[in-house]
Amino acid sequence: MKIIILLSTFSSIDEANKISKLAIESKIAACANIFPINSMYSWHEKIENNDEYLVIYKTTDKKIKQLRQFLEENHSYEIPEIIDFELNHTNSKYLDWIIQSTQSI
Repeated sequence: MKIIILLSTFSSIDEANKISKLAIESKIAACANIFPINSMYSWHEKIENNDEYLVIYKTTDKKIKQLRQFLEENHSYEIPEIIDFELNHTNSKYLDWIIQSTQSI
């Protein structure tokens, strides 16, 4: 089994916390790290500069599709950032914890 890291940004800490808690409770993510960030991007022909919250989710290759779908369905953004990539290396105890944390009861 492989660990997948997924990145997504949210407009508020409340939304980031709510969505992350639901993802962990649903066992589609083992962990979510939430960081305040400043984002600059092009939107509707204007340069935007906004405070956002970056969430780094840890999940497995077996749960990544469910996590992507969950975010697409529950995110408030019209076009949410949902970027994921495979982790190349981690220690075996951390891998075991991720697997255990995403297994359904």
